[in-house]
Amino acid sequence: EGRGGARQEEEGEGSKEGAFSDRFYLRRVDSVFVRAFAVGMQEVLDAFRRDLIQLEARSLRDDPTTLTYVVAQLEHYHVLFPFLESLCASICEEEMKGGRLLSHIHSYRLHGVPYVRAAVDTLFAAVQKAFLRQLSAWVLFGVVADRACDFFIAEVDALVEGGGDRAGNQ
Repeated sequence: EGRGGARQEEEGEGSKEGAFSDRFYLRRVDSVFVRAFAVGMQEVLDAFRRDLIQLEARSLRDDPTTLTYVVAQLEHYHVLFPFLESLCASICEEEMKGGRLLSHIHSYRLHGVPYVRAAVDTLFAAVQKAFLRQLSAWVLFGVVADRACDFFIAEVDALVEGGGDRAGNQ
């Protein structure tokens, strides 16, 4: 099978999370916020995929494509990818979800590197969208659809069944 078989397995999962969720803890977390982060990460990585496709298309058109040109086109990813890896590692190590995840991403919104800031803005927008959906469902309809207990509002029955408060106190 080789590389093609492994690639088919990744693509065959049918979710936007793909290989990202296999490497990190997303499979065992039922958090809407963490899943939104994964979708945001895919959006950020889609820009890289588009750049690779453009480079490949240029190469296939027999345009003179030097290694220097390729490196120059992908250079900003040498800064972006280590940042994203560090961000993901901190989120996974501390198993962040909910408002803590949103706040952690927000803390990087004033990053000095423009393309890192743009990536953070994309991630923040994805997680904020999940937060605002939960907030609007609660405000407008009185519904708290939060199986992972990462929203700051909880039904009293959910707290009683869990044996403690939202902070995990007994």
